[in-house]
Amino acid sequence: MSDERYVEVGRVVSPHGLRGWCVCRTYNEESETLRTGLDVLLVNHQKKEEKFLIEKVQRKGKGVFLIKFQGVDSREQSEALKGAKLLVCEGALSPLAEDEYYWIHLIGCKVLDEEIGSIGEVAEIISTGAHDVLVVNEPGGQEILVPFVDEYVKDVNVKRKEITVRNLDRLK
Repeated sequence: MSDERYVEVGRVVSPHGLRGWCVCRTYNEESETLRTGLDVLLVNHQKKEEKFLIEKVQRKGKGVFLIKFQGVDSREQSEALKGAKLLVCEGALSPLAEDEYYWIHLIGCKVLDEEIGSIGEVAEIISTGAHDVLVVNEPGGQEILVPFVDEYVKDVNVKRKEITVRNLDRLK
């Protein structure tokens, strides 16, 4: 990748039709980030990166878009993009409400249990459809899966790179 910081916002799900359109799903269902004229980076399963320009985009539902990438003009070409991660330059992200966060800002945060202190660091985030789940790596190598909901997440401080959690005993 270049010096620009890219953020994963979704995935290419499947081809659509015969003229190179792709069905894409975003992690933020309300996102307005994907738009005509936006440069995106697609990363396939082999970690091969390729830049594309969004030629046309149509919202088809919550978090579902039909996208025509410039230079992708056949079903075969769009089929080759299936499963690719969809990334945009961080500066292109839509502004968020006060209690919303982009994954890139949560990954790497220290996780503090309100009762016992530091328990690890956010390694990744899983989108389950119902809610996101923080994958927290403990110092000993174990993983803790913490649903990103108010019952378990008490506070998020992106500036300090800290997330305070609670009620983890209920997850066992």
